Amino acid sequence: MLEFTIALFVSLLDQVTALFAARDGVAVRDVLVADASRRTTALNAYVSGFGRTRRIVAYDTLLATAEPREVESVVAHELGHVVHRDVARGTVLGALGAAVVALLAGLGTLIARRSTASRTSL
Repeated sequence: MLEFTIALFVSLLDQVTALFAARDGVAVRDVLVADASRRTTALNAYVSGFGRTRRIVAYDTLLATAEPREVESVVAHELGHVVHRDVARGTVLGALGAAVVALLAGLGTLIARRSTASRTSL
């Protein structure tokens, strides 16, 4: 029964992905089902890859548990991350944050060395 349910949902996923991808201009190469039920009960999906290699991956737990409208919502949500460039934005913000932390750590080290050097010269 699970295989049959997943097959129906893969067809639904293909249709939903084609609809949203065409509407929002998001190229999606494949729609895949991850065999996640072996390691988790989480209901999840994600977009993987860039450009022509982009694919939607849905957990089998999502397809076995959720209603068709819920699966559609999850796929639309994940494609929304692509449309809004959330991954690129998060990567840039993370890199900037790491640079600020490294700069502050270096500045803190420099100040500590100067403070130690001025105390030992007294």
